[in-house]
Amino acid sequence: MNVETMSGLRKAAIVLLMIGEDASASVFEHLSEDEIEILLSEMAALGRVSSKMGAQILEEFHHTAVAAEHVARGDIESATRRAISAARREINTA
Repeated sequence: MNVETMSGLRKAAIVLLMIGEDASASVFEHLSEDEIEILLSEMAALGRVSSKMGAQILEEFHHTAVAAEHVARGDIESATRRAISAARREINTA
């Protein structure tokens, strides 16, 4: 499956799988029971996730988190620069 066409749910399940049990449990503390059930079901359906795909999704997650932090602080220009930089990296690795 291609990372660009992958659903957000599947990406979230992969991130949770990649960060491990303890960190995932911390995330689950902030979710409803229904959300947890949906994510656990998706995690169970994943099968094997290649290290390359996992790394791509974790990198995307990191960039999204950093951009959200900058936007939350009102630093939209910085967030835009990071998003453009991330897009260029993705284009160059394609």
